[in-house]
Amino acid sequence: MPSSVQRRLFLATAVLLGGAAFAPAADPAARAADPKAAAAKDDSRFFPDDCQYVVVVRIDALANSEAFKLLKKEVPDAVHDDSAEKMGIAFADLDQLTMAAHEKDQVGIVQTKQAIKAADVQANLKKGDPKMEFKETKVGDFTVYEGKSSAPGGAAPTFCVADDHHMLIADKADVLSPILKRAKAPELSDGLKTAMKTVDPSAAVTVAGGSKKIFSGQLGPDVEKFFSKATGVAVSFAVATDVDVSAVVICPDKDAANEAKDGVKKAADAYKAMVTFFAKDLPAEVADDFNVDPKVDGTNVTFKKTVKVAPIVKFIKEQAKKNPPPPPKDKDKGTDKDKA
Repeated sequence: MPSSVQRRLFLATAVLLGGAAFAPAADPAARAADPKAAAAKDDSRFFPDDCQYVVVVRIDALANSEAFKLLKKEVPDAVHDDSAEKMGIAFADLDQLTMAAHEKDQVGIVQTKQAIKAADVQANLKKGDPKMEFKETKVGDFTVYEGKSSAPGGAAPTFCVADDHHMLIADKADVLSPILKRAKAPELSDGLKTAMKTVDPSAAVTVAGGSKKIFSGQLGPDVEKFFSKATGVAVSFAVATDVDVSAVVICPDKDAANEAKDGVKKAADAYKAMVTFFAKDLPAEVADDFNVDPKVDGTNVTFKKTVKVAPIVKFIKEQAKKNPPPPPKDKDKGTDKDKA
């Protein structure tokens, strides 16, 4: 089951793809042009020890794409912009989202365009959950705010404003404390280093994994056995009118690559079978996105796929008409708002 960190970061990405409006904000390119600012954008110093995989979402690369604009036009109500109430940061101020994880815990790293203050983050979160409270704990020069909600089923994040443009999110203070005490980047495995160098740094979304454990419990034993020798994976999603997917499974030798090649095909077939089982009216052109042709390239396995966005948006729009979202709830009374 995804942690609240994963849910909050994925929510922010969903907001991006679902129709959130942008407001004018500071230009992050201006910061990136300055070497000191570019170094400040490096999130690796906030990775947990024994980091196994890293997911990066570059907000503007998604938001400025034709794919996003099409979704915003055709399905404007797909996702509402409530990132401020869920994450504490207004959507317009989001620059980059990173999730770095090891086997048990995840750390969300939020980069912002505007300078942020802990008081503003708390105020935004309380708009979504007025009953949320925060316990402050000092960790060296940092302050960790551990959230608690008394609302039924309420979930509150633990966060720390690490500097003017970085906020860390976790499920509990024990996850953030070691990172803040360490005060330097952790030692990364060779597999993760290779994966991070392999992804496209300009792609809207990248996934880099550098441990055999990243395949464990994800694909089922019948498929996972084909990745037993793989040491990492690097996937890049370049979003324009369509989405160009480029993936590399990193292996130590050609024999391992040949095994992983079979695993990639079996994994894609398994996902296709699962999706088409639950979405029986899925158009053939959308189901075709799961058909891949992996190849062995030296000691690695690679494949590329262009995912056509228009048919997916059409399908989402049709499903939205068949299953309209429920009316919004009154936050104070928990009742449907009067539309009259």
